[in-house]
Amino acid sequence: MKKLNVRLIKRNVLMISLIMLTAFNSKQSGGDDPSKDRNKIEDKYKWNLAELYTDDAGWYADKALFPEKFEKVKSYKGTIGKSSKELLKGLDYIFSVKKDLIKLFSYANMLSDEDLRASEPLKMQQEASQVFSEFSTAASFVEPEILAIPKEKLEKFLSEEKKLGDYHQYIDN
Repeated sequence: MKKLNVRLIKRNVLMISLIMLTAFNSKQSGGDDPSKDRNKIEDKYKWNLAELYTDDAGWYADKALFPEKFEKVKSYKGTIGKSSKELLKGLDYIFSVKKDLIKLFSYANMLSDEDLRASEPLKMQQEASQVFSEFSTAASFVEPEILAIPKEKLEKFLSEEKKLGDYHQYIDN
């Protein structure tokens, strides 16, 4: 179990390091160059953040929902190994929260990359990192619980509940 927690920590540290490296490289590649003013770039060459959130207020409203989502994630602790239906229910919810979190995180990162001189997007990026960290803590029980399910029982779950096939690679790793 300790080995798994170390692996999870290493994965999170690696992800955060990659994000920070990306931000550093953006800064080094001319992020402060006024000749690269975003307003002078054609829209077809810019990402459309409105596909994620129409404005920052929407982002903050969505961010405010995560503590409640994390409580529900925690409610699956001790249940996902009980049956194929419980495993599916838990993984479906946890992965839907993760998808929402990636949306939150992506918006903050892309908004920050639009203008590295702006402090509000940087603040949002840091807040998104904190929320991701809170998710990792809330969901830290999932992999140990899956690993604790005997192989035969897990194979039975996979045969009983075909929708678990969507998570086959996650479960196997």
